[in-house]
Amino acid sequence: MKVEKLRKTCGYILYIKSIIALVVTIILIFGGITMAIMGKHMVDNPGQGDKTGFEGAVGSCSTAFFGALGIVFGIVSIVVGCLLTLDAIFSMIHSRRILRNDSDIAKSIKVCIATEIVSVIVGIFITVAGIANIKEAVGIILLVIAIILIAQSIATIVLLSKLKKLNSVN
Repeated sequence: MKVEKLRKTCGYILYIKSIIALVVTIILIFGGITMAIMGKHMVDNPGQGDKTGFEGAVGSCSTAFFGALGIVFGIVSIVVGCLLTLDAIFSMIHSRRILRNDSDIAKSIKVCIATEIVSVIVGIFITVAGIANIKEAVGIILLVIAIILIAQSIATIVLLSKLKKLNSVN
């Protein structure tokens, strides 16, 4: 009975989290595409405005630089979004296997523990981003999200470890 309850708890937590992660990664991918497109637009059309000479050249150069930076951040966002999408899909597949109590549940538990470790690492990166923007509301929101993500991931790792231990005993 205890194993069944623990199995269902872990399975539902991971399944719901993987659905939320898929939504967030889709937003991340589209945000990266938008950022890359806008960065490319800034590089192609730096625009000098009404300034000429040295001021116009500096303005055009800085606009092109930030456009290139936007392209780089956009591409990184797309790549990270794709990797996190794969992580969420693996988590979803194996959480369903845990819920269905498939014969090879030990493998699914290991995969889910690995995906939760990835979530902790992502939470650490979100924490760094939140600390970098701590003076703004976005930084505080990022810190709250990171704390929730890390706490949930660690709690789920503990539950999955207990399930793995109980499953190996039975």
